[in-house]
Amino acid sequence: MLRFVRTAVAITILSAVGLMTYGLGLYRQQTHEQSLWVNIEFNRLISAALAKLLEDVPHASVARVALIHATEPTVAGAQRLAIDHANTMVPPGRTVPEYQRNIPLSQWNEDMEAYAARRCVVHQTRQLANAEFRERLLPLQVVYYIACPLVGANGIVYGAVFLTWDDLANIPPPADLDAVVKQVRSVTVMIGRYYRRMA
Repeated sequence: MLRFVRTAVAITILSAVGLMTYGLGLYRQQTHEQSLWVNIEFNRLISAALAKLLEDVPHASVARVALIHATEPTVAGAQRLAIDHANTMVPPGRTVPEYQRNIPLSQWNEDMEAYAARRCVVHQTRQLANAEFRERLLPLQVVYYIACPLVGANGIVYGAVFLTWDDLANIPPPADLDAVVKQVRSVTVMIGRYYRRMA
């Protein structure tokens, strides 16, 4: 009788542990799936916002999000910061430019001071002082760009939203550029809320 009781108790405990383990596994799976869904949904919203930006600013060639991230440590254990292209939208009929990964953060030195001060930048590529940055943008047919920083709640810059042109003749007149900068900043604020939520 005692052996039967012990066996029954053991089975009950194992069943409970099994149910807990199953429940935890199911919770983790659902949480992961929910996280994936949230990522997909937010990426959809970001892409839609970039497409709307291109619609509102005729003749721009690309609207893009670029994100700063840490690279894989080297053999010596050193880790660098780099930039990845993320969401990218182009007007109808254009080809999406090739995504680039692990662009050295040093190529942003031209604009980092402005970004750190939470300011947007407006540049003609040929006038950039940073030769490395300039020589990378020109082959990509970026002749002019407006960019606003993505800034975290801690004040750290973790990316930027870019609106670019590949033809100087298509750039809005100076009287309209302030409005365009405000439009880019508005999209940046929306995307910034997403990244703060995901942090």
